[in-house]
Amino acid sequence: MLSCLIAKIHKPEVDIRKPYTEIGGDNTYSGKFYDENCVESFVAKHKLPCNSTTAFLTPAFRNIDRLLTTDLVMVGKPRQIYVNTLELLDNVFQKEILPEDLAKEILRFLFIIKNENEERMNRLIADHLLSSSVVSSLNILKSFIAGKQAQNISIKLFQSVMEISFRISGELMTHEF
Repeated sequence: MLSCLIAKIHKPEVDIRKPYTEIGGDNTYSGKFYDENCVESFVAKHKLPCNSTTAFLTPAFRNIDRLLTTDLVMVGKPRQIYVNTLELLDNVFQKEILPEDLAKEILRFLFIIKNENEERMNRLIADHLLSSSVVSSLNILKSFIAGKQAQNISIKLFQSVMEISFRISGELMTHEF
């Protein structure tokens, strides 16, 4: 989404719903270009809570060579995220939302989530709720996730590490991932 918004801000004449040059026409753009040259480094620099493995947009949107409109039925879970994404793209196209405003709101939200996650982890460590071995395990996991190898980590591995960490710290898992 950020790549699409940056493209629209950079070149107002593009159709935000056409992030693939394969779609054709004068108002298409390469979302991948904006992702690789703007978004990726910004997200990494600020350590924002974004999935580094999806690159441009999300896997469900990667190979679509048609206009991204609200009538497009996406396959993915949770489905509502895809519906909302298409609606936001349409809102920008219809000029109901300025791309600058939506980009600011997305970034504001990402920084809030990042800060909340950091504060939560710092509180847990400061309150000695985690044993030193769990803290070490979490720090190793955090450094792994921050590195280039992160694209190879599986959700199951992460889930297992978190479950073990919570058990070692004496807490029970109160929810499923």
